Amino acid sequence: MNLIHTPTRLISFMVWNSSKGLQREMDLTLRYFDLTYVQFLILLTIQCLNEEQKFVSQTDIADYLSTNKNIISQCLKRLHNKNLIRKTSHPADQRSKILFLTELGDRRLLQTSKLIQLKDMMYFKFKLSGKRSFSDQLDTLSSINSVRSATLES
Repeated sequence: MNLIHTPTRLISFMVWNSSKGLQREMDLTLRYFDLTYVQFLILLTIQCLNEEQKFVSQTDIADYLSTNKNIISQCLKRLHNKNLIRKTSHPADQRSKILFLTELGDRRLLQTSKLIQLKDMMYFKFKLSGKRSFSDQLDTLSSINSVRSATLES
């Protein structure tokens, strides 16, 4: 087995780098709506979990999105300040907060969901057309992100 001398040839690096590129693309798409991709995912998660269960907490969202509670907490504060979510005390534990979308949050999610679905489909369809293997696809996505990052930094 040959040792890899550069991180850009590691599949794990390519996955990480391509996910940064995708998030940047989604953030640019959502900028007009004053949302980030993470905020969009949180709104969508609140809606989804509210349909499945009676009460949705910050911990539920962090678990569902497999992410850190601190990141979720920061995003929830911003979403609350934008009047996209509301918090109420849990009936069984006044210290715990349960989360709901506001009417504005519902409208914003409706405005952005189809756009994000379309962007999601287009991002992969056009960037990966003609690529045969998973490794080739990751290399393409990772390379696109590296070039874009270098351009944005200069």
